[in-house]
Amino acid sequence: MSKSTSPFDNVVQWLYLALAIAGAILPWMANIAFIRTSGNNFDLASFVSLANANPAAQSLSRDLFVGATAITNLDGGRRPQAQDQGAVAGP
Repeated sequence: MSKSTSPFDNVVQWLYLALAIAGAILPWMANIAFIRTSGNNFDLASFVSLANANPAAQSLSRDLFVGATAITNLDGGRRPQAQDQGAVAGP
């Protein structure tokens, strides 16, 4: 049995795609700017220090850490699993 989709499902899929693309591009734009200002290398200690440089940066860094951890670890069990629709039980 196939699942019917609504036009809204298609819009949501495109929205997720757009957000995924933005999520890949926008952070790397900032990372490249950081690398250029830190002598063309990625100084992890400086990056972490700047991520905690003021309350606004701390808020964003901690929110990202908690949110990414929750989505990665806690949401994983709720994803639908692929089922083999063509399998036939043996005798």
